[in-house]
Amino acid sequence: MDARSARFRRWKDATLLTSGEFSGNQKWDLMVRWTDGELDTYVGTTTSGLGTEQRILNPSKLWTHDTAMTTGDYTGNGQTDDLLIRWSDGETTMYTDTLASRLGTEHMLVAPTS
Repeated sequence: MDARSARFRRWKDATLLTSGEFSGNQKWDLMVRWTDGELDTYVGTTTSGLGTEQRILNPSKLWTHDTAMTTGDYTGNGQTDDLLIRWSDGETTMYTDTLASRLGTEHMLVAPTS
């Protein structure tokens, strides 16, 4: 199998996608959560193709439990860089000022259900 086939086959393991301005360069970036809990951004994604891959989190069992992911500008800094996660237990968390290489500050918005 060539590298191109491996790359395309891996995309079937992408579970959640969102876009935001994580790189700070005023261009859109794609964020992908994989089935193994790995979290990556693709900086500068355009209609021409994916941007440069940047790892945020290595594979993590915790991150296999996020069920929804979206972004917005909730801190008023003018950038769509605040990541919202809804977890399988009902908890909802916001990571403010997330960058292409790291999660932002964690804020629990909704406590998990018991």
